[in-house]
Amino acid sequence: MSGRNAPRSKNGCSTCRRRKVKCGEERPVCKRCFNLRLTCEWGIPVKRGGKTGENAPVRHLQPRWPPPPPTRSDPITTTTTANVAPTTTAITPSSPTLITASTTAPVTPIGATAGILDAHYANTLASLWPPAPGCAPDFSPASPDGFLPTSWPVYHPAYTQTPPLYPSLSGTDFPCSNALVLTEHDRKYFQYFPSSSVVFYYMKNWQWSSFCYLYQGPACVSRVIMRMILALSASDMYRSGLVVRSPGRPTAEDHGRFHYGMAVKEFRQMLETPKPQVSLAEMEMIFATMFLMVAYEWQFGHCLRHLQLHLQGVRSLLETHPELFESKDFDEVMLSMDADRPVGDVSSRVSFIPEQFLLWIIYVDINRRVLATTNDSLTDYVLNSNKPALHPDQLHRSARLWSRCFWGKQYPDQEIADDMENYRGLELIHTGFILWHKAWKCLGDLADSAYTPDTLYTEILSVRDVTRQRFSDLLVTAKISGAGSTRRTLNTIYMAVSNFYALILFHRRVLSPTKASAALYRQALTGILENTHKQFAVDPRLLRRLHWPLLMALIETEDPLQPYTYRKTNAMSVQAAWESCSKIDTLFILVCSVFCWLIIPAVGLAYSGYSTRFNSLASFYPGLLAVAVCTIQWWMIGYSLAYSEGNSIIGDLSKAFHIGVLANPVGSIPEILFSEFQLIFCATVCAIAIGGACERGRLLPLIPFIFLWCTFIYAPLAHMVWSETGFLANLGALDFAGGTPVHICSGATATALSVYLSYPLFRSRRSSLRTPNHLALHRPHNTLCQLLALIIIWNAWLAFDAGTTLALNFKSVMAACVTNLCAASGAITWASLTYYHTGKWSLDSTFLGAIAGLVLITPSAGFIDMPTAMGFGVLGAVCGYQALRIKFTKRAKHYRWVDNGDTFATHCLGGFLGTIVTGLFAQKEVAAYDGVTEITGGCLIDGNWRQLGIQIVEALIGFVWSFGGSYLLYALIDCVPGLEVLATDDEVISGLDKSQMDESLHEAQWAGEEEYHPFQGSVQI
Repeated sequence: MSGRNAPRSKNGCSTCRRRKVKCGEERPVCKRCFNLRLTCEWGIPVKRGGKTGENAPVRHLQPRWPPPPPTRSDPITTTTTANVAPTTTAITPSSPTLITASTTAPVTPIGATAGILDAHYANTLASLWPPAPGCAPDFSPASPDGFLPTSWPVYHPAYTQTPPLYPSLSGTDFPCSNALVLTEHDRKYFQYFPSSSVVFYYMKNWQWSSFCYLYQGPACVSRVIMRMILALSASDMYRSGLVVRSPGRPTAEDHGRFHYGMAVKEFRQMLETPKPQVSLAEMEMIFATMFLMVAYEWQFGHCLRHLQLHLQGVRSLLETHPELFESKDFDEVMLSMDADRPVGDVSSRVSFIPEQFLLWIIYVDINRRVLATTNDSLTDYVLNSNKPALHPDQLHRSARLWSRCFWGKQYPDQEIADDMENYRGLELIHTGFILWHKAWKCLGDLADSAYTPDTLYTEILSVRDVTRQRFSDLLVTAKISGAGSTRRTLNTIYMAVSNFYALILFHRRVLSPTKASAALYRQALTGILENTHKQFAVDPRLLRRLHWPLLMALIETEDPLQPYTYRKTNAMSVQAAWESCSKIDTLFILVCSVFCWLIIPAVGLAYSGYSTRFNSLASFYPGLLAVAVCTIQWWMIGYSLAYSEGNSIIGDLSKAFHIGVLANPVGSIPEILFSEFQLIFCATVCAIAIGGACERGRLLPLIPFIFLWCTFIYAPLAHMVWSETGFLANLGALDFAGGTPVHICSGATATALSVYLSYPLFRSRRSSLRTPNHLALHRPHNTLCQLLALIIIWNAWLAFDAGTTLALNFKSVMAACVTNLCAASGAITWASLTYYHTGKWSLDSTFLGAIAGLVLITPSAGFIDMPTAMGFGVLGAVCGYQALRIKFTKRAKHYRWVDNGDTFATHCLGGFLGTIVTGLFAQKEVAAYDGVTEITGGCLIDGNWRQLGIQIVEALIGFVWSFGGSYLLYALIDCVPGLEVLATDDEVISGLDKSQMDESLHEAQWAGEEEYHPFQGSVQI
């Protein structure tokens, strides 16, 4: 039974009881009232004057003590705990942390009060975060391996995130008394806060910022402030894509909303709790809490009404406690700054928290006016309050001055100089916000407004007036300053000037389209675009501070002036992007690219040595075809399909023909260089893969096969493993330099080609001139070719693995060292096995052993140490040696198994084995040698057994994708007349050098060569 027929409760809310419906009795807001958006009242209905039922009045719950009139109190002083440094007590990751132990601060009484803020604000806070009755969310910690991806933040060979301005703290174990239990997730959120976007926008040294003061001070004694810090950090990590949701577990955004909801609930309870005395320090903490709630709703909120409610709460605080903002006496402040006071003593410091946070809240209030949430503006209230201490200009000056007084002589000289340089930019930002407030007023009823578009335009011109010298110097500085500078002053100037230019464009577009001159408009539009490119060159995250200028520039670029602006800024952006790249890292990757390119012809040289002397040149030539065709395909669509955003399987065509692929930094190197380095990967894999057609496959069909294979096999596989949007990358696969995209892909493709040539399906099968047969086994015809290939590949593979870090750091050095050790151990192991069975040493065995070691180390070069690399080499050689014996069996001959290049035994099985053992032996300590990569590690050392399953899935997907796709492509090409993939029987018998090349390395190239005389006769060329 439901509705009016449901049994009614005697203890339900008064709203449901008046409506005569069943109440779930959820407090503070029942589910039924919440769903119907009704005011949930928990008063006691009584009968008076014959009124019953729905007409009965409600006796609301009243505070125990009436609020007293505001009284003047002592000067505001900060009485929170000392600015303590992190203690040496370690946090145990395996269990939740209870932050305990504490020091309490003395209080400055304000007076007895029943409620701290207006009762309306305290009561309406209940509707901000009503819990969903009956469905309590599961906020228990998920498993650590499911919470974070393989590296946190996510890095892959295609991208290295710019290091944050402020590194995360090494520990968070502050002496604290808020008794809040921090789960493993919460500790990660808390540690991330110094690097969050909220702090990043502030652009000040973390140690001397107000956020650091909250982080190490009020957060230690206030559960609400601690929860708001966790909510901001968790939501920012979710928005930045730094966390991965495990199936069936809550996301970081869910954690953030949970902490925000609990903070609102606890904050409301604190406001409703009667207290005989409230200290000014507690009032400041309340104000800081309200600022954090405003910041959360402004950046991550889901309801504009909540933001409006918090702004009303700020106004309520200003009305009920005017003593929080009083003009400070400068002489008294100077005398109170005792030079001999202890370092940890903050009781005598001059507080700057209320002024600074109120100023920022006013800025948020001005910005939210564009959303047209309400006409009731906090900015209007402080401007019309007739209280000098609340005026925005006074708040701006106070926040600048009292922040230095707060730190006193601890404040370093460098920070003072930096503040002095930065003050002009901050003043222009402040002036811009005040002008924006006037612009919003102009959009209202002009009869009730003291501002008009004409007066606003006059004020805009006064800002850039050279004769009055207000901010014209900043406009010139933003114009002539070069890109790539990380100085805080220039970043502030760029933001201030861009916001000012956006106001000019807004005034021209909305308020007075005919007022602004064409020159001023052109200057504003060009200035925004130039500043945007400069900020992007320094750090793309800086563009988050220019959202409003970018919006106005986007709207205005439809103007005919846009082509002129684009040409000018595009040329500038290339140079600016190049200046932001690291020249040392660029030179390092450029050298690695040159060395790695030699691998491609060396692979062909190795195949030439393996083949008979009648096929030596035809076995070498496909490597050159791979270089040529792969380069063209990579320039056209290959790079875009592999490394553009796209979906989880393949990229899109946004970078086709390398449009826009110039100097924009990927990590710390230009994107065009990154593209060329990845091209070498693609061409190397292709050169290894087409070795499966040696001695039997025609050369002409290889050209379309290479193009299609790069498009449909390699590019999607590289995207899945290495792109930040790839399926396997997001799954958490560890593949440093290509266990799956390089070795499994090349080995599986070569095997597919060999199998198809043994069992063709279409034209090669129906041809009477072609008989699929097993090729008789033979020894390599030219050991010198193998020797040269071994020298080149071994040397170049060191650069192959070291350059994968895309930067010159210790991790690249370590990758080169483990690669060399693994190759050496593999070479000596395989050669020793051959000597044990034959009693002879073999260069061919040494070559295969070195290749087996290089194959096994490729996916793990950035994750293992030297002893593990030694074992990898031995393991790869032993397994490869046993796998190679397959082709010598009678069953292999019966089933036409041909593996002339030994790609199946070394690359396919070796790549599969290397990918799996990476999941076993990967170490998060080694992965962090570059200073940025963070993984959960492997099974045996770090206890992450989930990683083994991920690696097996990656290897299986790589093999099935490569083998099945390559077999299908080769079969489709065989359907085309003239592109039969299998050579005729006569061509195979005589050798492909004669039939396919008409050239040879070992025989006469033309008739009569033996009798050739340089001065007699003639030769037909």
